[in-house]
Amino acid sequence: MTQLKQETLEKLQASLYRQLPLYEHVGLTVLEAGNRNRFRVPLNERNKNHFGSVHAALQWAVAEAAGGIAGATLTALNKNSEYFLVVKQVTIDFLKPAMTDVDALVIITDQQIAAIDRGLAAHGKVEWILNCEIKNTRDEVVARTTATYYASKQR
Repeated sequence: MTQLKQETLEKLQASLYRQLPLYEHVGLTVLEAGNRNRFRVPLNERNKNHFGSVHAALQWAVAEAAGGIAGATLTALNKNSEYFLVVKQVTIDFLKPAMTDVDALVIITDQQIAAIDRGLAAHGKVEWILNCEIKNTRDEVVARTTATYYASKQR
């Protein structure tokens, strides 16, 4: 299992802010990246919905960001710029209102990473599925996602 160091996490977060300014606007924080990917979005005036919980769109966004980074930082995608990565599908189940900051946790196994790398090497493209739990600060699951990611050689 691989985890990125704090200095690398800060660079990753700065890169996300440059590439996707929405993440800076909503205050997304990269807490862990590697096999374990944990990102946070705060509950604040900018991020809450009409009844005071973290807006559904931001719960989706923090989960998708954690999943995308899970695939991109550990696989051949990170080592070879000829590939691009996109999210193909995300389903989300909202289980309870997110009345605190939320953390999205995505775990990618060494076996999944090896399968992604094998698919890219053999076919130049690959799909994989990652699950995410979104938890409040009391460690209660408030939502779950299942996402399909797709990577292929750039044309």
